[in-house]
Amino acid sequence: MGDKFANMIGALDSPSSGGAAVTPHDTNELPIASRRLLVEGAGDLTVVTVDGSEVTFHSAADQYHELRVKQVKATGTDATGIVAFW
Repeated sequence: MGDKFANMIGALDSPSSGGAAVTPHDTNELPIASRRLLVEGAGDLTVVTVDGSEVTFHSAADQYHELRVKQVKATGTDATGIVAFW
């Protein structure tokens, strides 16, 4: 299948071009910093943003968060079904 947009430069508000399920971990970082996160199961998330800030927040189920994160920590995270998009 061809991709008409393969030679275009994506901006942060462009659609995601990839993604993966996230297993929260206290030391492992994501392979690529996210553009957004999907949280399928409600709960708290503790993330480390690309600037190194650690933030904990509550997410409703099936909620997208426009966040540039490099890590989803296990400690402080009980939300489930987390998917990072880049």
